[in-house]
Amino acid sequence: MPSSRVFSQERWRLLGTINLSLAYFCELVLVVCFAISVSKNKFSWFLPTVIYNGDCGTSRNISLYLHLLINVLSTAILASSNFFMQVLGAPSREEIDKAHGWLRSLDIGVQSLTNLRHISWFKLISWILFFVSSIPIHIFFNSVIFQTEYLGTDWNLTIATEAFTLGAPFFPPGASLVQAGTSSLETVSDWSYEGPAYVDFVPSEEYFNASSTISNRIRYAARYSHEWDKLDAKKCQEEYNWCTPRTEYEDLVVVVDTGATRPDGWTRSEVFGFEPSSNISSIWDSRVPPSSTNSLWFSAQCKTSRDSRYSDDTCINSCWGGLGHARNSTGMRAEIQEPWILSLFDITNLSPELGFNNQFNQLHVSHCLARRSSRCKVMVANLWLLVVIASIFVKASQATFVVWKLPATSLITPGDAIESFISRQDPQTRGLCTMDIKDSQQLEYGFRDKWTYNTASQLKTKTSGRRLRKAASSLSSALTSSTWLRAYITFGVGLSLLAVALTFICPGCDGIKISFSFDHWKAASYVQLNLDYFSATLIANLPQLILSSCYFSYNSLLTRLHVEKEWNAFGSEHKPLRVSAPKGEQISTYRLQLPYAYSVPLIITSAILHWIASSAVFLWVVEGGFFSYEENWNYQLQEVFHVSEDSIISVGYSTGYVILLLVACVVLIMMPPVIFGHMKPKYRMTSGGVSSLVISAACHPSARAQTKQENYLPEYRSETNDDENCGQSLVSHADVEEGSEPDLPLAQRKLRWGVIEPPPSIADRVASDGCHEILHLGFGSVEDDVREPKDDEYYA
Repeated sequence: MPSSRVFSQERWRLLGTINLSLAYFCELVLVVCFAISVSKNKFSWFLPTVIYNGDCGTSRNISLYLHLLINVLSTAILASSNFFMQVLGAPSREEIDKAHGWLRSLDIGVQSLTNLRHISWFKLISWILFFVSSIPIHIFFNSVIFQTEYLGTDWNLTIATEAFTLGAPFFPPGASLVQAGTSSLETVSDWSYEGPAYVDFVPSEEYFNASSTISNRIRYAARYSHEWDKLDAKKCQEEYNWCTPRTEYEDLVVVVDTGATRPDGWTRSEVFGFEPSSNISSIWDSRVPPSSTNSLWFSAQCKTSRDSRYSDDTCINSCWGGLGHARNSTGMRAEIQEPWILSLFDITNLSPELGFNNQFNQLHVSHCLARRSSRCKVMVANLWLLVVIASIFVKASQATFVVWKLPATSLITPGDAIESFISRQDPQTRGLCTMDIKDSQQLEYGFRDKWTYNTASQLKTKTSGRRLRKAASSLSSALTSSTWLRAYITFGVGLSLLAVALTFICPGCDGIKISFSFDHWKAASYVQLNLDYFSATLIANLPQLILSSCYFSYNSLLTRLHVEKEWNAFGSEHKPLRVSAPKGEQISTYRLQLPYAYSVPLIITSAILHWIASSAVFLWVVEGGFFSYEENWNYQLQEVFHVSEDSIISVGYSTGYVILLLVACVVLIMMPPVIFGHMKPKYRMTSGGVSSLVISAACHPSARAQTKQENYLPEYRSETNDDENCGQSLVSHADVEEGSEPDLPLAQRKLRWGVIEPPPSIADRVASDGCHEILHLGFGSVEDDVREPKDDEYYA
């Protein structure tokens, strides 16, 4: 097909070419992104690539904006696919004639599954390719970008004076002489772990080994803690007292008042009254001198975690006792203390020979210094990006073939169908000018008698007139009940699946506790899946498929309502036909059917809903070891996702976003078609503008118009192949303006539907009862003196 034809005749081809250009541009951008991503990952297209590693707030923003962009692109691709699928689903006149031979109606101007049984193999296979290639995009596109949450479990607790943070001298393990992992000083020469009070056991030698982990942590806190964030006592307790993962802050220095004569620390002799000659004194003298000021009271490596097998209140905080609470470290929610008093020792269990000074067992907390730390990642799943690139390439290639090779015989708009049926009337609907959508449905699905030898005697050769039905009460009445049912079943199933997703998101979940939150780690903390990479991605993106199905149903429903509105407008005044290739007084638009005032907000709404869905149910990757399991059940996923061994990978959900999605779907999907459908048609006209039978029945013009059509001079016809144009008379708009042929055939003029003179083919077949004049309804021009039908008139 020459390129001039794409740009000069059928406007949908020009819009299709614009869609193609954008698709190929999107394809090019994604290929470049894929090449860059793979090059940064040692050219491995299977493993993900880290594109950001740092602050969790920044990573969330990056993920949010990238997913918003992805959902805009995927929605645009969906709309483009719907465009080409609607073009491919549009029947030709030959396909309509075959269907009418069986009294089957095809849909005009809308996306229709009914038409697929009647269109050519080329169009059917192309339609299937567009449909199938959309599935990978909606399953995998949102998972191309995924974020790893960092929910830390390990942190260091240091209890010290303000002087400790400013460089004052200190002696590990601190003035309390308590090492991590012990709750007693009874056997200080050979400490052993006796309970969960103070975290994992640390041998005493580690405190005095300058290269040990605990020594390095204490020195790090002493050197840098003055640069950390200052938290008041209440904020500090809220952050560290209970089972909160270490997302924003990790290591903590609790600054306390000494309660001694010196504010910068304690001396060992003040805290403990060892006999100088005792064995205990000889052990500590070289490590914590009795008269030297020690700015450090206590230090330990802590662990905060939650076992996902149990309820939300089951928490493990190994530094519970070190923060001034009861020694039980699990299953408790600490209350905020005002003032905050730390008590490290259980006085009743201390040996009198230690000589502990009880005034130091209650230390008043001044404030805290917390080390800010965020270690979240944003990653690109190269495998899924490659799948998306391949799917878009299939779409773009097929769309190119459709734009350039699809024959110009499809009746894409209702105007195309009206022009075709006026130019060449359909004998199957002759004399059925009052046919509406209900009659069409009755012909298709009503009970039919079997043909017998007696049937011939019952057949009539004359057509009887009948009255026109009363005006439709609303636009929705022009749609069949099955159309509404199919659409709202799709909506209902989608909403139901979203509603139960919180509790039945997958087989094998050990329980999901629902809490209203927009924070991913809070909402998804109890979902665990023993799935492979593909299954986890598939489940996380099921809502995208559901929304895509709803989009197709919603678009089809809204388009049918608008077709009916456009069809009904012909009952008011003379209007030009809106066709694919305008001639004479006809007009054309680049859109197929739905006006941009409807289609653009619909696309924007779809993009927003897809984005909300991507935040409601998502691929959830958590590093930091906050959630604990008995076994490493997702080791395979850890390798595939390129994350650390302490991570978990699952399907997460945000209850806040799920509720928001449900409300948005009800408000933006369920309600608008009902509201629009309740609009009352302005004019009296047969309903069913999407039905080819209804359109055909209204396109039997008057005798004057038919005579004019038959006598139209052939030298003014276009040289275009008649077969391609279904026998339509083709006169360019330029010819009319130059005055070469001002008298146009009916199909190229402004038309109005109403009472017109019956054509001879109908007038000769009408059976009159002698009481009523039998009139005719159809499209006519100004010369036909078209008027509105009346209730007491009969038509055929």
